[in-house]
Amino acid sequence: MKKSTLYIICILLVFSLVLGACGRTVNKAGEDHEIKEAGKINETEAQKAQDVQKEDENDITEPEPNEVQEAKKDYPLIIKDMLGNNVKIAKKPEKIAVISGKLFELFYSAGGESICRVETEGGKPSCENMKSLPTVGKESNPDIIEILELEPDLVIVEAGSQNAIASDLKKNEIIVIALETGNESKDKKAVKIMKEAAGID
Repeated sequence: MKKSTLYIICILLVFSLVLGACGRTVNKAGEDHEIKEAGKINETEAQKAQDVQKEDENDITEPEPNEVQEAKKDYPLIIKDMLGNNVKIAKKPEKIAVISGKLFELFYSAGGESICRVETEGGKPSCENMKSLPTVGKESNPDIIEILELEPDLVIVEAGSQNAIASDLKKNEIIVIALETGNESKDKKAVKIMKEAAGID
């Protein structure tokens, strides 16, 4: 009887030791699995944070095209016209009146638009762009009242032949630029000044 009891007790002890060892092995394997999974999550979160940081850096270092273009504009500015006058332009003019037929053509070829036109010799528009615009008198004698009613931000006149109207416009606090035409050199210079004054790229 005693031997049987001892035998059973020994078997139970061995069985409990085996179960304990297996439990530790399973538990250790489970812990290792959890540690590995946690490591993967941390790596994924770190990668996401790096990607967000790179996107933020790209947003800072690469400005939008519109922002770059705006930075190039430099108003107020001083323009020297072809009579040697220094003309101050506080901001980009939105309404520009060109009251010379030749300058009108050059202005449109440079990408500009006038708010009015004048009657050139023969009474016909010198180019297609003139047809739909209001007329402010003859090129040799523009009507200052009609020009003022249009409230231009800038008036472009022909130097020499339109000096009188230019003077009257200045007395009414209108910004005026006098330009010359007649040969290729003068035309190129006139276009360059008009583009600068009007903010044409």
